[in-house]
Amino acid sequence: SREGVDVFDYWFENTMLAIATSPVGAVVASRRPDHPVGWIFCAIGFIAAVRHFGAEYATYAVLAEQGVLPWGAIAAWISSWVWFPGTVGPIIILGLLFPEGHLPSPRWRIFAWFAATVVVGGTLAVAFSPGPLSGFGSIENPFPVGWVPRLATPVEALMWSLALVTALSLLVRLNHA
Repeated sequence: SREGVDVFDYWFENTMLAIATSPVGAVVASRRPDHPVGWIFCAIGFIAAVRHFGAEYATYAVLAEQGVLPWGAIAAWISSWVWFPGTVGPIIILGLLFPEGHLPSPRWRIFAWFAATVVVGGTLAVAFSPGPLSGFGSIENPFPVGWVPRLATPVEALMWSLALVTALSLLVRLNHA
């Protein structure tokens, strides 16, 4: 840990996500450009790389060598919220669209819209809630909105619950196949 920064949290997870999903997405998207699963894998890898770069840049610019690089707090801010739409959101979308590239049935549209609303709302709540940035204990949010509550933990729990429902839908589809 570097002065309150949880290094392993962002480093290992985002490195593995970027390395594992980017080539898979590139292969699938190059062979089936009309299929959304390949592009979703590419997006997961890109977002993981953005989070990794932002966290490393912020750690160096703000915590290690203060004043050497500009916009360190903004890089920390981006890194602190970009995981929200970049990790659980694509897991939910992949679970709903895998393997055919469309929802299992029209009844799942309501669930998909609810999940999208939770992801967007959670992202905005995490990005603009006042206080220290997640993973960067000593860096305050540079763009706080006073009336936005700190909802990261409840929304994250809701998103993981939605991911569990999506995983169960995969099992139901496998059972019906």
